[in-house]
Amino acid sequence: MTASSIVTLFVLTAMAEGGQSTAYTTKADMDTCKASIPPVTEILTNGGVEIITIDCVMTKQAITQFKHRPPKDAPRTAYLNQIVGGELTLVEQKSEAACKDEHPEKIKGEIRQYCATSKQSLQH
Repeated sequence: MTASSIVTLFVLTAMAEGGQSTAYTTKADMDTCKASIPPVTEILTNGGVEIITIDCVMTKQAITQFKHRPPKDAPRTAYLNQIVGGELTLVEQKSEAACKDEHPEKIKGEIRQYCATSKQSLQH
C-alpha cells in the first residue's frame, strides 16, 4: 500500500473467450485521466472490444504498469474490484468463478463491485 492515493484509469471489458478483464493505468491527475477516456474508448471499440465500464478512480494500492500487447500466455490473476466512493480496492481471488460465487457483481449508489482477471498484479 502506498501512503497516498493514485489516480487510475479503470477499464473493465468482456473477454471474447468468456469472463471479464481489467486494466489499470496510472495517470498524473484526475483531469488527465478523464481526458484519456474518449480515446481509449474509441481504440477499444474500434478493435471490437466490449467495454463494460471505464472510469477514473483513486487507489492506495500499487499495481504493475499496464503493458500494451502482453504475451498471450501471460498469467492472469483474478481480483475482486471494489469501488466505494471512487476508491478502488483490489482483493486477489482464487479464480474469477470463485470470486463471482462469493461476491456477485453489485452496482448500488457509491458501491460498485466486479470480479475479473488481469495480466497486471499488485506490487507488494
